[in-house]
This record gives sequence, C-alpha cells and structure tokens, in this order.
Amino acid sequence: MALNYITGPTGSGKSTICSELQRMGYTAYDTDNDGFRKIEKIKGRELKVLDLELIKQLKYRHNNEVAYVCGTSPNDLDAVDYFDNIFLLNINKEEQKKRIKNRTNSKYGKEDYQLANALRWRQVQIKKYQKAAAVVIDSTQPIETIINSIIGYISVN
Repeated sequence: MALNYITGPTGSGKSTICSELQRMGYTAYDTDNDGFRKIEKIKGRELKVLDLELIKQLKYRHNNEVAYVCGTSPNDLDAVDYFDNIFLLNINKEEQKKRIKNRTNSKYGKEDYQLANALRWRQVQIKKYQKAAAVVIDSTQPIETIINSIIGYISVN
C-alpha cells in the first residue's frame, strides 16, 4: 500500500484536504480526529504524539490500497519508514494567521498564546519536513490544485 503523509503547520489545510479526499472516495485519516494520537510523557511534559504502532498497522492493513494520513505530531518523523511519501503543505505567515483566526473546524489558535505558538513554530515545522525530503506544496492554492498535485505525484512515482 502507498501510505502518504500530508502535514504542515497549523492552519495549512491538513484537515480540509483530509475531508476533501474522503469526500472524493479516498481512504484518508485525520490524526486529530481518527484516533492516531496518544498522550505520552516526553521530557517531563505530556504531549499528544502519533501512535507509531497504529501507523505501522495501517501500513499493512490496507494491502495495495492508497491511503492518506493527515496531521502533524512532535514524533511523526519516527514513522517515516511507514510513509511512502510525505507532503508538506507550505503556508506563509500572513495567510496562516488569517486562516487560524477565521477557521471553524478547529478551536486551536483562537487563544492569543496558541496563535503565537502556531506562528512561532511555522518555520521550524517547515524546515523539519524539508529535511525529511517532503514534497512541498503551496497550500495557498485552490484545494483542487493541491489535491491534484498530491494525486498526480503519487501516480507518477
């Protein structure tokens, strides 16, 4: 199976892309809503992290089917061996701020400290996934263009 990871900073469109892929009939999972994260104590702090065992099971459960996992997590690159492709939804700071303030599908970022954290971590996340050889996609494009870029990349590779 081709298991593909769609990730990016807060507000880059991960959940929206996931919902659209599901609407189109693709197998797509949102790490925030589909039970792929667990609480783990890391450096004295409790963090929501990707459940690596569930990702491993997902990789082998779907056989030859293409599937998508959409989300972000502090430990997600520990699962890199299970992903055939990583897609980074890249977003500029101004667009990210606008999306977070106006979105209705998540409460995260509505508090001033959350918005500040999201904006501060944007570039760190982008660099993290670029180092992992992610395919970078400009997520300010129309959703159809983004999805066509992802699907087109998978069909060629």
